[in-house]
Amino acid sequence: EVKAKKAEYSARPDVKAKQAEHNARPEVKAKRAEYRARPQMKAKKAEKMKQYMKQYNARPDVKAKKTEHNARPEVKAKKAEYWARPEVKAKQAEYEAMAMQAAWRARRIVDVARAWVVHGDTVEVAVGGMAIVGAVTHTGTDLIVLQTEVRGRVDVAVAAHPLLRLVHAADRGGVPPGPGPRTFVARLTEHEVAAAPVVLVLDDGLQVEGVVMAVAADHVLLDSRQGQRVVPLSRVALAWLA
Repeated sequence: EVKAKKAEYSARPDVKAKQAEHNARPEVKAKRAEYRARPQMKAKKAEKMKQYMKQYNARPDVKAKKTEHNARPEVKAKKAEYWARPEVKAKQAEYEAMAMQAAWRARRIVDVARAWVVHGDTVEVAVGGMAIVGAVTHTGTDLIVLQTEVRGRVDVAVAAHPLLRLVHAADRGGVPPGPGPRTFVARLTEHEVAAAPVVLVLDDGLQVEGVVMAVAADHVLLDSRQGQRVVPLSRVALAWLA
């Protein structure tokens, strides 16, 4: 009854006239214009309009109407003519180049290697004074795995700052990202569990061979022919099965 009473009051001719007279005053107009020009009010209005348009476009009748409109031959022809314009093509190419540049800037080394996994490309990894060529088959947060012809599977520690080079871009092949160790340490731990003999290549090119006895917090304990060896994890660049 309160709402009805307010509506009845606002509908009275004398009230409407009084309200119109008030809104017509220059000081009132200026005050309202200043209020609407505030950044927070503009942002609020834009957000409100955004939500309204989202709800409007989600309506089934609006969707059906848009679909019907876009299916008209004259609309299709007009759109095709628009996108065929040289200036539009140039602008679209500029936007695509900017998007590609932004994507490149956001990538990490493992992101680059992950793309090579999907494409099946052949790459070269230079680290520890040696270069290894193969196909990237898996990546983790700090791990790149290569499948090579000579050494089989080679694990690369991203922390060793490897230099990557695309040798051959494959026309077909590649595999989707699959399961596997997330970190270089996790891969070494697999060797520990299996008591597997491995070759570890350090950042200066020195190669150490032995059975992984333990993967500790900051080192790998190896049982080698020369006795037990303690290898700092921070220096290990490559690893493969002996």
